[in-house]
Amino acid sequence: MVMTAMSEGVDISAAGRIFGHHHTTIIRWTERCGRHSERLHERLFHRALSIGHLQLDELVAKVKQDAERIWVWTAIAAQSKLILTLQIGRRSSANTHQLLHQVWQRLSPHSLPIFTSDGLNQFSRASFAWAAASSSVQD
Repeated sequence: MVMTAMSEGVDISAAGRIFGHHHTTIIRWTERCGRHSERLHERLFHRALSIGHLQLDELVAKVKQDAERIWVWTAIAAQSKLILTLQIGRRSSANTHQLLHQVWQRLSPHSLPIFTSDGLNQFSRASFAWAAASSSVQD
């Protein structure tokens, strides 16, 4: 019940008051749930997906009272809206390449999706590098 409430937007302190659990217990449950979800995601989506159209995007979040900007890079299957992977970090080419590397790990070996994005140059450069690398592996 606690995790369901939190997935609906109830924060940790409110969940503690509502359900009568200490906040450290709820934090431990959240961490355990996150680890389990990550293992399940890896097992179900590792090198098995055949995607025809993949949308790449980056979102910015300001943290620490706007002192720092963190970027969330996403790769989403256009038709199913399945989030193949996401990368959290700075707005850099390294993070773009890391995102596409994670996508490549989740796709079936013969899948070559169409990539669309908002036109960020880093996506174009990383996509070309990824396509070149994947074609040399298949040859």
